[in-house]
Amino acid sequence: MYQFVFVDDEDYIRELFGRALNWEDFHFELTGSFANAEDTLAFLQKQRVDVVISDIKLGSVSGLELVETIKQRYPSTIIVLISGYRDFEDAFRAIKINVFDYILKPISQAQLKQLFQALYDTLSHRESLSEPLNETEYFDSIITLSQQYIHDNLENNLCLEMISSFVHMNPTYFSSYFKKKTGKKLIDYITEQRVQKSIELMKNPTLKIYDISMRVGYRNLQHFYKIFKAAKGYTPSEYRKQYYGDRHHE
Repeated sequence: MYQFVFVDDEDYIRELFGRALNWEDFHFELTGSFANAEDTLAFLQKQRVDVVISDIKLGSVSGLELVETIKQRYPSTIIVLISGYRDFEDAFRAIKINVFDYILKPISQAQLKQLFQALYDTLSHRESLSEPLNETEYFDSIITLSQQYIHDNLENNLCLEMISSFVHMNPTYFSSYFKKKTGKKLIDYITEQRVQKSIELMKNPTLKIYDISMRVGYRNLQHFYKIFKAAKGYTPSEYRKQYYGDRHHE
């Protein structure tokens, strides 16, 4: 059974959260519920927990400041931040300190179930490793996993929600983290991979441009031509003729 604590300065929210799910169904136990950072840190000094879930707005010491302290003192603890505001600066700061997830209120029961399933998967995976990943390595592995998923599914209708669900992360948070780690927007990375794969497929003289377009996820041939030309300066047919000669049949 994994241990977690919940931090929010609103009494009724802590009460509601405490009975939001049957935590044991997800292999978790709520071992503490606190209104402020000071009480949370005092508890963590006495008892180790696996996960801290905290609201960002806590009063004198913010949830972000609490997280930064926990990261310094207990680097293996997983952090989830909750916010009632769409504050980009808070989200960006959360990304920089590698919190596991960043969730906006109100939180649905379905979101909570998805979150705790993801937490369980992550913690159980850690236990299966002979040398557990640190937080930076873990989040880097998330990016690697998402890139492999993209590469394996280029023919499908890839979208942010599909990929973030696969790696068990909040879509907005994952999108920002992906750009931070790769230097590219997710959609640009997908397009780059599709164009590159289409070039590889062009080497096969039996494949028509329409077939290639379908195999890299573009159902509309005209759209594929537009995307490819923007990336390479040639239409797919022109590129194939330029680099692979006239033996291909369009």
